[in-house]
Amino acid sequence: MPRYRTILVPLDGSPTGSRGLRQALALATAERARLVLLHVVDESAAYAEFESGASADLVRALVRDGRRILKRAQSLAGRHGKEARALLRESVGEPVAEEIVRQAKRLHCDLIVMGTHARRRGARRVPGSRGALVARDSPVPVLLVPRSSRR
Repeated sequence: MPRYRTILVPLDGSPTGSRGLRQALALATAERARLVLLHVVDESAAYAEFESGASADLVRALVRDGRRILKRAQSLAGRHGKEARALLRESVGEPVAEEIVRQAKRLHCDLIVMGTHARRRGARRVPGSRGALVARDSPVPVLLVPRSSRR
């Protein structure tokens, strides 16, 4: 099994993202790897929805939420005996998945662990688009952690 030294964990504040974080914590502990927590604020969604004045307020709120998400994740990592570096990035006009892959390359990560929101298409489930895009474009392995299998 490969040795992971740096694990990137993109977080969006969802329960599925938290499941990804818990999986990453277990792997980081077993591998003695460093954790990098990443939250990407998608500003283009804010600007598409509101006029410029309201957009700036929404972006500030999204940044505040991102910091809160990262702080909670760092606290959880600390309770598990792991230090975690937190990064907040803002993205305008490009898919969040591109920023995740860019950070994985820039930080020389060995693995990306992220929760994914499965979508139903007929009787089968397919990975959510963000996770699928990251997996497609990533230069390193990507572990997609699904939402709870409880129905």
